[in-house]
Amino acid sequence: MKTFLCLIFTIALFPLQAIADEIRTEFLALSIHEPVDGLYYWHDDEARPLAGSLAGLGQPYPYHGPSRLILHRDPHAFLEEPPVTPPAAVINLPDADRVLLLLFKRRDSPLKIEPIPVDTDGLRPGDYRVFNFSTIPLVIGLDEEFLTLEPGANGQLTHSNWRQETSDMSVRVGVSIGDRPRLVYSSVWGHYPGRRNFVFLFDGQQRSNPIVFRRMHDWPAPPPRPEAP
Repeated sequence: MKTFLCLIFTIALFPLQAIADEIRTEFLALSIHEPVDGLYYWHDDEARPLAGSLAGLGQPYPYHGPSRLILHRDPHAFLEEPPVTPPAAVINLPDADRVLLLLFKRRDSPLKIEPIPVDTDGLRPGDYRVFNFSTIPLVIGLDEEFLTLEPGANGQLTHSNWRQETSDMSVRVGVSIGDRPRLVYSSVWGHYPGRRNFVFLFDGQQRSNPIVFRRMHDWPAPPPRPEAP
């Protein structure tokens, strides 16, 4: 009898878990090595295209569905009867109002996607999220704020003044080898308080220019709309 009651409880609980597992968010997609296209995800009862560019973040992709995001190359694969086509990628999405999808693809290597939560509470207008995709430890300084990043790591820089007004920002990057960083980049960037900023650091191809940048930005996600009664 106990086993029967436990089975009923498990069956009754399963739909609640499935509902609780659904999230509402937006994607920003960015390719790191080469452009990625021909991907589809399921939203609002239809397959929608998703692509990652090297040039910018573009408009956010809306999403409402399971936190386990499935991507297919064929939009019809979502409606297939078993056995279904294996997905191009499966991603466990973080609980955030906006998610940055970093798409890693080199020639014939498998597609890898890393989801980064960039919700408005964690990354505010004027802030900078910095990613070190180089092979060396780096120190980056924006005005008087500094951040040390190991290869493959990312971090955030923020200051209350950066949310106030447009300004010229002093930018310095040093190679963190030994006791003192060696300065390899120094410049001035234009800073705009309404933007949320993403900085990607890569190995340079020249000895005189060991680090190269990709800078991008988005605008904060609007507050969620209240659910209809």
